[in-house]
Amino acid sequence: MMAAQTGFYMDLTDFDKGFDRIMKKYPQLCADGMFKKVGPRIISDAIKVEPLAPHLWGELKKSQRITKPVIIKGEIHFFMGFNIAYAVHVHEGLVSWHWSLKGSGPKFLEAKLQWFAREYLKLVADYVDKILRSMK
Repeated sequence: MMAAQTGFYMDLTDFDKGFDRIMKKYPQLCADGMFKKVGPRIISDAIKVEPLAPHLWGELKKSQRITKPVIIKGEIHFFMGFNIAYAVHVHEGLVSWHWSLKGSGPKFLEAKLQWFAREYLKLVADYVDKILRSMK
């Protein structure tokens, strides 16, 4: 069963006006960078950086998914997360729950977006830079 789609929105102008210029000039390269570099990194951070995604039995961890991004009105849209029916419920869980995996807890994806937003955007900018340099 597929999980309910939830999402996070990152307003890039709050983080780096320079990145916003890159996005406007090279939207497809930025989308590719999000798909190839940022999506996998966020999933990895959710699994390896506290609060950890609870994956004691492996079903949540095995359900990780990143969809190809689409650009709609200058914004990159894609799904990145865990695609199992209970993923949203667990992500929104309570700190007071008895978490079966030490270090796991709620907001295991959302917290990383807040903490590492600049690093994620730099991954995209570096990806775009590398591609553009290889085209010269």
